[in-house]
Amino acid sequence: MIKETFGSIPLISLSENNNPIIDILSQLISFDTTTSNDTLEAVFWVKRYLKNYGLNVRLIYNPSKTRASLVASFIRNTTDKSVIFCGHLDVVPVNQKNWQTNPFALTKKQDKLFGRGASDMKGGIAVILSLVPTLIQQQKNFIIILTHNEETTGTGIQEVLNDSYVRSFLHNVAGCIVAEPTNSCLVLGHKTATAGTITLTGKPAHSSHPDLAVNALFHAVEIYKNFYFLASRLSQQTDNDFEIPHSVADILIFNAGTAVNVIPAEASLTYSCRFISEQAEQTFLAELEKDIYTYANQIKGLSVHFDNHLHIPALETTQNNLFVQKLLSVFAFGPYKKVSFGTEAGYFSLLGIPTVVCGPGNIEQAHQDNEFITEEQLYYYYNQLKQLFL
Repeated sequence: MIKETFGSIPLISLSENNNPIIDILSQLISFDTTTSNDTLEAVFWVKRYLKNYGLNVRLIYNPSKTRASLVASFIRNTTDKSVIFCGHLDVVPVNQKNWQTNPFALTKKQDKLFGRGASDMKGGIAVILSLVPTLIQQQKNFIIILTHNEETTGTGIQEVLNDSYVRSFLHNVAGCIVAEPTNSCLVLGHKTATAGTITLTGKPAHSSHPDLAVNALFHAVEIYKNFYFLASRLSQQTDNDFEIPHSVADILIFNAGTAVNVIPAEASLTYSCRFISEQAEQTFLAELEKDIYTYANQIKGLSVHFDNHLHIPALETTQNNLFVQKLLSVFAFGPYKKVSFGTEAGYFSLLGIPTVVCGPGNIEQAHQDNEFITEEQLYYYYNQLKQLFL
Protein backbone atom coordinates (compact mmCIF):
# COMPACT_ATOMS: atom_id res chain seq x y z
CA MET A 1 0.00 0.00 0.00
CA ILE A 2 1.32 3.44 -0.94
CA LYS A 3 1.90 5.68 2.04
CA GLU A 4 0.44 9.16 1.97
CA THR A 5 2.96 11.98 2.08
CA PHE A 6 2.54 15.72 2.42
CA GLY A 7 4.45 18.77 1.38
CA SER A 8 4.80 20.74 -1.81
CA ILE A 9 2.91 19.70 -4.92
CA PRO A 10 5.26 19.26 -7.90
CA LEU A 11 3.61 19.71 -11.27
CA ILE A 12 4.91 18.03 -14.40
CA SER A 13 4.98 21.03 -16.72
CA LEU A 14 4.32 20.38 -20.38
CA SER A 15 3.17 23.90 -21.24
CA GLU A 16 5.53 26.77 -21.95
CA ASN A 17 3.47 29.27 -19.96
CA ASN A 18 2.77 27.06 -16.93
CA ASN A 19 -0.85 26.48 -17.99
CA PRO A 20 -2.55 24.86 -14.97
CA ILE A 21 -4.96 22.72 -17.03
CA ILE A 22 -2.19 21.12 -19.07
CA ASP A 23 0.15 20.81 -16.10
CA ILE A 24 -2.49 19.13 -13.92
CA LEU A 25 -3.41 16.79 -16.78
CA SER A 26 0.28 15.93 -17.22
CA GLN A 27 0.46 15.00 -13.55
CA LEU A 28 -2.73 12.89 -13.65
CA ILE A 29 -1.60 11.02 -16.77
CA SER A 30 1.73 10.20 -15.09
CA PHE A 31 -0.06 8.05 -12.51
CA ASP A 32 -0.69 4.54 -13.83
CA THR A 33 -4.25 4.07 -12.61
CA THR A 34 -5.17 1.23 -14.94
CA THR A 35 -7.73 -1.17 -13.54
CA SER A 36 -5.08 -3.71 -12.48
CA ASN A 37 -3.33 -1.10 -10.31
CA ASP A 38 -4.39 1.03 -7.37
CA THR A 39 -5.31 4.71 -7.53
CA LEU A 40 -3.76 5.79 -4.24
CA GLU A 41 -0.79 7.74 -5.60
CA ALA A 42 -3.12 9.83 -7.77
CA VAL A 43 -5.63 10.27 -4.96
CA PHE A 44 -2.98 11.44 -2.49
CA TRP A 45 -1.66 13.97 -5.02
CA VAL A 46 -5.15 15.38 -5.64
CA LYS A 47 -5.80 15.48 -1.89
CA ARG A 48 -2.69 17.60 -1.31
CA TYR A 49 -3.60 19.87 -4.21
CA LEU A 50 -7.10 20.52 -2.86
CA LYS A 51 -6.08 20.89 0.78
CA ASN A 52 -3.65 23.62 -0.28
CA TYR A 53 -6.75 25.59 -1.31
CA GLY A 54 -8.44 24.94 2.02
CA LEU A 55 -10.93 22.30 0.91
CA ASN A 56 -12.23 19.70 3.32
CA VAL A 57 -11.06 16.37 1.85
CA ARG A 58 -12.20 12.87 2.79
CA LEU A 59 -10.88 9.59 1.38
CA ILE A 60 -13.23 6.62 1.17
CA TYR A 61 -11.33 3.36 0.85
CA ASN A 62 -12.32 0.00 -0.55
CA PRO A 63 -12.38 -2.86 2.01
CA SER A 64 -8.77 -3.90 1.27
CA LYS A 65 -7.48 -0.30 1.47
CA THR A 66 -5.81 -0.66 -1.94
CA ARG A 67 -7.98 1.93 -3.67
CA ALA A 68 -9.75 5.06 -2.54
CA SER A 69 -12.23 7.60 -3.78
CA LEU A 70 -11.93 11.26 -2.87
CA VAL A 71 -14.65 13.64 -1.72
CA ALA A 72 -13.69 17.29 -1.35
CA SER A 73 -16.01 20.13 -0.38
CA PHE A 74 -15.91 23.90 -0.22
CA ILE A 75 -19.05 25.18 1.49
CA ARG A 76 -18.98 28.80 2.67
CA ASN A 77 -22.68 29.21 3.43
CA THR A 78 -25.64 26.93 3.96
CA THR A 79 -28.13 29.05 2.06
CA ASP A 80 -26.73 28.36 -1.42
CA LYS A 81 -26.87 24.88 -2.84
CA SER A 82 -23.70 23.09 -3.93
CA VAL A 83 -22.76 21.79 -7.35
CA ILE A 84 -21.16 18.34 -7.52
CA PHE A 85 -18.37 17.63 -10.02
CA CYS A 86 -17.82 13.91 -10.47
CA GLY A 87 -15.19 11.90 -12.30
CA HIS A 88 -13.22 8.66 -12.11
CA LEU A 89 -9.45 8.36 -11.82
CA ASP A 90 -9.12 4.77 -13.02
CA VAL A 91 -8.43 4.06 -16.69
CA VAL A 92 -8.57 0.98 -18.90
CA PRO A 93 -5.40 -1.07 -19.60
CA VAL A 94 -3.00 -0.29 -22.44
CA ASN A 95 -1.30 -2.39 -25.06
CA GLN A 96 2.12 -0.74 -25.14
CA LYS A 97 2.92 -2.22 -28.57
CA ASN A 98 0.11 -0.25 -30.18
CA TRP A 99 1.03 3.11 -28.67
CA GLN A 100 3.20 5.58 -30.57
CA THR A 101 3.92 7.52 -27.36
CA ASN A 102 4.36 6.66 -23.69
CA PRO A 103 0.75 6.27 -22.48
CA PHE A 104 1.73 7.53 -19.01
CA ALA A 105 3.52 10.67 -20.12
CA LEU A 106 1.31 13.35 -21.64
CA THR A 107 2.73 14.03 -25.10
CA LYS A 108 1.82 17.00 -27.25
CA LYS A 109 1.70 16.67 -31.03
CA GLN A 110 0.36 19.81 -32.64
CA ASP A 111 -2.99 20.46 -30.92
CA LYS A 112 -3.39 16.89 -29.61
CA LEU A 113 -2.44 15.71 -26.14
CA PHE A 114 -1.81 11.95 -26.01
CA GLY A 115 -1.99 9.75 -22.92
CA ARG A 116 -4.11 7.03 -21.35
CA GLY A 117 -7.12 8.72 -19.80
CA ALA A 118 -6.61 12.02 -21.64
CA SER A 119 -10.19 11.87 -22.88
CA ASP A 120 -11.71 9.33 -20.49
CA MET A 121 -11.58 11.17 -18.22
CA LYS A 122 -8.55 12.84 -16.73
CA GLY A 123 -8.98 15.75 -19.13
CA GLY A 124 -12.30 16.69 -17.54
CA ILE A 125 -10.87 16.21 -14.05
CA ALA A 126 -7.89 18.46 -14.87
CA VAL A 127 -10.25 21.24 -15.95
CA ILE A 128 -12.30 20.93 -12.75
CA LEU A 129 -9.21 20.99 -10.54
CA SER A 130 -7.83 24.02 -12.37
CA LEU A 131 -11.15 25.81 -11.81
CA VAL A 132 -10.95 25.46 -8.03
CA PRO A 133 -9.24 28.84 -7.36
CA THR A 134 -11.94 30.64 -9.37
CA LEU A 135 -14.76 28.88 -7.54
CA ILE A 136 -13.21 29.78 -4.20
CA GLN A 137 -12.72 33.39 -5.25
CA GLN A 138 -16.39 33.54 -6.25
CA GLN A 139 -17.35 31.89 -2.93
CA LYS A 140 -19.31 29.16 -4.69
CA ASN A 141 -20.33 26.02 -2.83
CA PHE A 142 -19.01 22.95 -4.62
CA ILE A 143 -18.15 19.29 -4.08
CA ILE A 144 -15.63 17.23 -6.04
CA ILE A 145 -16.01 13.44 -6.14
CA LEU A 146 -13.28 11.34 -7.78
CA THR A 147 -13.81 7.59 -7.76
CA HIS A 148 -12.03 4.31 -8.41
CA ASN A 149 -13.25 1.15 -10.18
CA GLU A 150 -15.62 2.96 -12.54
CA GLU A 151 -14.18 1.00 -15.45
CA THR A 152 -14.82 -2.36 -13.79
CA THR A 153 -17.39 -2.93 -11.06
CA GLY A 154 -18.56 0.58 -10.21
CA THR A 155 -17.98 -0.05 -6.52
CA GLY A 156 -16.18 3.25 -5.96
CA ILE A 157 -19.20 5.49 -6.47
CA GLN A 158 -21.38 3.10 -4.47
CA GLU A 159 -18.96 3.30 -1.52
CA VAL A 160 -19.02 7.10 -1.75
CA LEU A 161 -22.78 7.45 -1.87
CA ASN A 162 -23.24 4.95 0.96
CA ASP A 163 -20.89 6.94 3.21
CA SER A 164 -22.80 8.63 6.03
CA TYR A 165 -20.68 11.79 5.86
CA VAL A 166 -21.35 12.23 2.15
CA ARG A 167 -25.05 11.50 2.55
CA SER A 168 -25.27 14.25 5.17
CA PHE A 169 -24.74 17.04 2.65
CA LEU A 170 -26.39 15.61 -0.47
CA HIS A 171 -29.72 17.14 0.58
CA ASN A 172 -28.46 20.63 -0.25
CA VAL A 173 -27.26 20.04 -3.81
CA ALA A 174 -28.40 21.95 -6.88
CA GLY A 175 -27.16 19.32 -9.30
CA CYS A 176 -24.27 17.20 -10.49
CA ILE A 177 -21.98 17.36 -13.54
CA VAL A 178 -20.25 14.13 -14.52
CA ALA A 179 -17.34 15.16 -16.75
CA GLU A 180 -17.23 12.16 -19.11
CA PRO A 181 -16.26 13.11 -22.68
CA THR A 182 -19.25 14.51 -24.59
CA ASN A 183 -17.52 17.23 -26.67
CA SER A 184 -18.79 19.60 -23.96
CA CYS A 185 -22.38 18.92 -25.00
CA LEU A 186 -25.12 18.38 -22.43
CA VAL A 187 -26.36 14.82 -22.02
CA LEU A 188 -29.52 14.27 -19.96
CA GLY A 189 -29.74 10.50 -20.05
CA HIS A 190 -28.08 7.21 -20.78
CA LYS A 191 -29.08 3.59 -20.83
CA THR A 192 -28.56 1.08 -18.07
CA ALA A 193 -25.75 -1.43 -18.39
CA THR A 194 -26.68 -4.87 -17.12
CA ALA A 195 -24.81 -8.16 -17.31
CA GLY A 196 -25.53 -11.53 -15.78
CA THR A 197 -25.13 -15.26 -16.11
CA ILE A 198 -27.79 -17.96 -16.27
CA THR A 199 -26.43 -21.32 -15.10
CA LEU A 200 -28.30 -24.58 -15.75
CA THR A 201 -27.47 -27.76 -13.87
CA GLY A 202 -28.72 -31.12 -15.03
CA LYS A 203 -27.37 -34.65 -14.79
CA PRO A 204 -24.38 -36.12 -16.65
CA ALA A 205 -24.27 -39.49 -18.36
CA HIS A 206 -22.33 -41.34 -21.02
CA SER A 207 -23.39 -40.24 -24.48
CA SER A 208 -24.58 -43.79 -25.21
CA HIS A 209 -27.22 -43.47 -22.46
CA PRO A 210 -29.02 -40.15 -22.93
CA ASP A 211 -32.00 -41.63 -21.09
CA LEU A 212 -29.98 -41.43 -17.87
CA ALA A 213 -29.05 -37.74 -18.32
CA VAL A 214 -30.57 -34.32 -18.07
CA ASN A 215 -28.78 -32.48 -20.87
CA ALA A 216 -28.06 -28.95 -19.62
CA LEU A 217 -26.81 -27.87 -23.03
CA PHE A 218 -30.03 -28.90 -24.75
CA HIS A 219 -32.12 -26.93 -22.29
CA ALA A 220 -29.75 -23.96 -22.46
CA VAL A 221 -30.48 -23.76 -26.19
CA GLU A 222 -34.20 -23.56 -25.41
CA ILE A 223 -33.53 -20.76 -22.93
CA TYR A 224 -31.34 -19.07 -25.54
CA LYS A 225 -34.32 -19.02 -27.92
CA ASN A 226 -36.60 -17.67 -25.19
CA PHE A 227 -34.12 -14.90 -24.39
CA TYR A 228 -34.10 -13.64 -27.96
CA PHE A 229 -37.86 -13.90 -28.25
CA LEU A 230 -38.16 -11.52 -25.32
CA ALA A 231 -35.32 -9.34 -26.66
CA SER A 232 -37.10 -8.92 -29.98
CA ARG A 233 -39.89 -7.10 -28.16
CA LEU A 234 -37.47 -4.48 -26.82
CA SER A 235 -37.53 -2.57 -30.09
CA GLN A 236 -41.24 -1.85 -29.63
CA GLN A 237 -40.56 0.73 -26.88
CA THR A 238 -38.50 3.63 -28.22
CA ASP A 239 -36.97 6.92 -27.08
CA ASN A 240 -35.80 9.05 -29.99
CA ASP A 241 -33.50 11.11 -27.77
CA PHE A 242 -31.09 8.15 -28.14
CA GLU A 243 -29.05 7.47 -31.29
CA ILE A 244 -30.15 3.84 -30.96
CA PRO A 245 -33.69 4.54 -29.78
CA HIS A 246 -34.51 1.18 -28.17
CA SER A 247 -33.12 -1.25 -25.61
CA VAL A 248 -30.76 -3.99 -26.72
CA ALA A 249 -30.01 -7.39 -25.19
CA ASP A 250 -27.58 -10.10 -26.29
CA ILE A 251 -26.12 -13.38 -25.08
CA LEU A 252 -22.37 -12.99 -25.55
CA ILE A 253 -20.88 -16.08 -23.88
CA PHE A 254 -22.24 -19.63 -24.10
CA ASN A 255 -20.38 -22.39 -22.24
CA ALA A 256 -21.20 -26.10 -22.01
CA GLY A 257 -19.70 -29.54 -22.38
CA THR A 258 -16.49 -31.27 -21.28
CA ALA A 259 -16.01 -34.20 -23.67
CA VAL A 260 -17.49 -35.72 -26.83
CA ASN A 261 -18.76 -38.76 -24.95
CA VAL A 262 -20.27 -37.03 -21.91
CA ILE A 263 -23.70 -35.45 -21.90
CA PRO A 264 -23.14 -32.04 -20.26
CA ALA A 265 -24.51 -31.56 -16.78
CA GLU A 266 -23.90 -27.82 -16.74
CA ALA A 267 -24.32 -24.95 -19.18
CA SER A 268 -24.17 -21.20 -18.79
CA LEU A 269 -25.24 -18.19 -20.80
CA THR A 270 -23.86 -14.72 -20.08
CA TYR A 271 -25.90 -11.78 -21.26
CA SER A 272 -25.32 -8.06 -21.64
CA CYS A 273 -28.14 -5.54 -21.97
CA ARG A 274 -28.62 -1.80 -22.42
CA PHE A 275 -32.07 -0.58 -21.45
CA ILE A 276 -33.52 2.85 -22.20
CA SER A 277 -34.89 3.12 -18.66
CA GLU A 278 -34.80 1.46 -15.27
CA GLN A 279 -38.41 0.36 -15.76
CA ALA A 280 -37.61 -1.32 -19.08
CA GLU A 281 -34.80 -3.25 -17.42
CA GLN A 282 -36.92 -4.40 -14.49
CA THR A 283 -39.74 -5.54 -16.79
CA PHE A 284 -37.44 -7.51 -19.10
CA LEU A 285 -35.48 -9.26 -16.34
CA ALA A 286 -38.64 -10.12 -14.40
CA GLU A 287 -40.23 -11.68 -17.49
CA LEU A 288 -37.03 -13.52 -18.37
CA GLU A 289 -36.67 -14.98 -14.90
CA LYS A 290 -40.33 -15.96 -14.73
CA ASP A 291 -40.27 -17.71 -18.14
CA ILE A 292 -37.04 -19.58 -17.40
CA TYR A 293 -38.15 -20.84 -14.01
CA THR A 294 -41.49 -21.90 -15.52
CA TYR A 295 -39.60 -23.87 -18.16
CA ALA A 296 -37.10 -25.41 -15.71
CA ASN A 297 -39.81 -26.50 -13.28
CA GLN A 298 -41.26 -28.70 -16.01
CA ILE A 299 -37.98 -30.60 -16.43
CA LYS A 300 -37.24 -33.14 -13.71
CA GLY A 301 -33.64 -32.90 -12.53
CA LEU A 302 -32.96 -29.46 -14.04
CA SER A 303 -32.14 -26.44 -11.89
CA VAL A 304 -31.44 -22.82 -12.84
CA HIS A 305 -29.42 -20.12 -11.10
CA PHE A 306 -29.35 -16.40 -11.97
CA ASP A 307 -26.37 -14.19 -11.19
CA ASN A 308 -26.91 -10.55 -12.15
CA HIS A 309 -23.35 -9.35 -11.52
CA LEU A 310 -23.42 -5.90 -13.09
CA HIS A 311 -25.90 -3.06 -12.99
CA ILE A 312 -25.16 0.53 -13.93
CA PRO A 313 -28.34 2.54 -13.39
CA ALA A 314 -29.84 4.65 -16.13
CA LEU A 315 -29.50 8.41 -16.10
CA GLU A 316 -32.94 9.98 -16.37
CA THR A 317 -32.87 13.78 -16.03
CA THR A 318 -35.61 16.05 -17.27
CA GLN A 319 -34.93 19.35 -18.99
CA ASN A 320 -37.47 21.15 -16.83
CA ASN A 321 -35.40 22.00 -13.77
CA LEU A 322 -33.40 25.07 -12.79
CA PHE A 323 -30.03 23.31 -12.82
CA VAL A 324 -30.36 22.10 -16.41
CA GLN A 325 -31.77 25.43 -17.54
CA LYS A 326 -28.75 27.22 -16.09
CA LEU A 327 -26.39 24.81 -17.84
CA LEU A 328 -28.22 25.43 -21.10
CA SER A 329 -27.23 29.08 -20.84
CA VAL A 330 -23.60 28.12 -21.56
CA PHE A 331 -23.67 24.56 -22.95
CA ALA A 332 -25.73 23.10 -25.79
CA PHE A 333 -27.18 19.72 -26.59
CA GLY A 334 -25.36 17.60 -29.13
CA PRO A 335 -27.02 15.54 -31.87
CA TYR A 336 -28.69 13.44 -29.15
CA LYS A 337 -29.74 14.33 -25.62
CA LYS A 338 -29.08 10.78 -24.44
CA VAL A 339 -26.21 8.34 -25.02
CA SER A 340 -25.83 4.59 -24.94
CA PHE A 341 -22.64 4.37 -22.86
CA GLY A 342 -22.95 4.18 -19.09
CA THR A 343 -21.54 6.54 -16.47
CA GLU A 344 -21.74 7.14 -12.73
CA ALA A 345 -24.42 9.77 -13.32
CA GLY A 346 -27.25 7.27 -12.88
CA TYR A 347 -26.36 6.77 -9.22
CA PHE A 348 -27.01 10.46 -8.53
CA SER A 349 -30.17 10.33 -10.62
CA LEU A 350 -31.53 7.55 -8.40
CA LEU A 351 -31.07 9.88 -5.42
CA GLY A 352 -33.19 12.53 -7.09
CA ILE A 353 -30.25 14.84 -7.84
CA PRO A 354 -30.53 16.63 -11.23
CA THR A 355 -27.52 15.24 -13.07
CA VAL A 356 -25.97 15.74 -16.49
CA VAL A 357 -23.02 14.27 -18.31
CA CYS A 358 -20.87 17.00 -19.85
CA GLY A 359 -17.13 16.99 -20.36
CA PRO A 360 -14.35 17.72 -22.82
CA GLY A 361 -13.10 15.18 -25.32
CA ASN A 362 -14.74 12.68 -27.59
CA ILE A 363 -16.15 9.35 -26.39
CA GLU A 364 -14.75 7.78 -29.57
CA GLN A 365 -11.28 8.21 -28.05
CA ALA A 366 -12.26 6.39 -24.85
CA HIS A 367 -10.49 3.03 -24.38
CA GLN A 368 -8.60 3.43 -27.67
CA ASP A 369 -4.90 3.06 -28.42
CA ASN A 370 -3.16 6.44 -28.71
CA GLU A 371 -5.98 8.14 -26.82
CA PHE A 372 -5.90 11.92 -27.03
CA ILE A 373 -7.73 15.13 -26.25
CA THR A 374 -7.21 18.51 -27.90
CA GLU A 375 -6.15 21.68 -26.16
CA GLU A 376 -9.11 23.44 -27.77
CA GLN A 377 -11.55 21.02 -26.11
CA LEU A 378 -9.97 21.59 -22.69
CA TYR A 379 -9.98 25.36 -22.98
CA TYR A 380 -13.54 25.51 -24.27
CA TYR A 381 -14.83 23.40 -21.37
CA TYR A 382 -12.90 25.50 -18.87
CA ASN A 383 -14.19 28.80 -20.28
CA GLN A 384 -17.82 27.60 -20.36
CA LEU A 385 -17.69 26.31 -16.78
CA LYS A 386 -16.04 29.52 -15.64
CA GLN A 387 -18.77 31.54 -17.36
CA LEU A 388 -21.38 29.41 -15.61
CA PHE A 389 -20.11 30.35 -12.15
CA LEU A 390 -19.23 34.01 -12.65
